[in-house]
Amino acid sequence: MYFVKSGSGFAVLPSFLGNGSYESWGPASCTRTLCPDLFRSFLIDVWRDLELKKVKLSLYKDKVEVVSMIFDGQGTNEKDWFSVSRILDSPWKDVYKGAINVHFSIFWEWSIRPFYAAKSHGGCAIDIGWIAVVGPKYICSWEKRPSYPYIIYSNKTEGTQWEKEHSSADSLAVYISF
Repeated sequence: MYFVKSGSGFAVLPSFLGNGSYESWGPASCTRTLCPDLFRSFLIDVWRDLELKKVKLSLYKDKVEVVSMIFDGQGTNEKDWFSVSRILDSPWKDVYKGAINVHFSIFWEWSIRPFYAAKSHGGCAIDIGWIAVVGPKYICSWEKRPSYPYIIYSNKTEGTQWEKEHSSADSLAVYISF
């Protein structure tokens, strides 16, 4: 349904939600018929009309899935499925349905961090999280990179302190099941 490659130059939030024109999302080298760094299905535009069962968010490194999160897709839309209250399966022991005081959002930090899941968000030096997609507008030093989007995750069994350590993924994908 959706795929974006890290470092591709594509704006993740507008491209996922379909805001703006295709050309405004990223590199001009892509055409509507071929872009190896981005795929967006029209099904995102009709998400509310689909009878979804599950939504899966995957991160890949060297073409191997390194993170898989499964969400309950029933009654969701393209903006609210990525929520701690909808988690069915997660690779981290401290991410589970009903967990409190966590930050899960497609729109976190004024859209600077789409697909952001954090355990503690108390300032750059002490931010702890599980997944973040970072764009060219950044707040913290750990977000500054030569190319965007930058996709990071915790490779531990729980959240990681972003400023001290994190792993990076080559791509992010979103899948749906009926």
